[in-house]
Amino acid sequence: MKQKVFSLDKRHRLRKNRDFQIVYHRGKSQGSPLMTLIVRKTRRGYRVGFTCGKKVGNSVQRNRARRLMRENFRLMQPRLTGNWDMVFVGRPAIREADFARVGQTMEKLLSKAGILK
Repeated sequence: MKQKVFSLDKRHRLRKNRDFQIVYHRGKSQGSPLMTLIVRKTRRGYRVGFTCGKKVGNSVQRNRARRLMRENFRLMQPRLTGNWDMVFVGRPAIREADFARVGQTMEKLLSKAGILK
C-alpha cells in the first residue's frame, strides 16, 4: 500500500521576492482576524508562501507563526484543487492562536477561495 506524501517540496514554495510581489499585486485576497490569504490563478501546479509583518512581534514570534501556517498547510495539501499561487500573511492575533485554530482558519480561507475540495 502506497503512503501519501505530505512533504512541502521546493517546487511548491514561493521563494523569490518577485513571485511574492506578483501575487500581492495581481491576486485576490480573503481575510480573517488571524491571517490574510492572497491567491492568483496560474498555469503550473500550486505554490505557496508564508509571511508575517513586524507587527506580529519579534523574530521568534514571526517564525512560530510561519511554522504553524506551514505545518497546517502541509497537512491540507492532498485536498487542494487547481493551479494557484498563494501567500498567507500572518496578522498580530496569530501570536495567541493555537495549532487547531490556525488550521480551522486556513481551511475556511482556502474553501472560501475555492481551492480546497
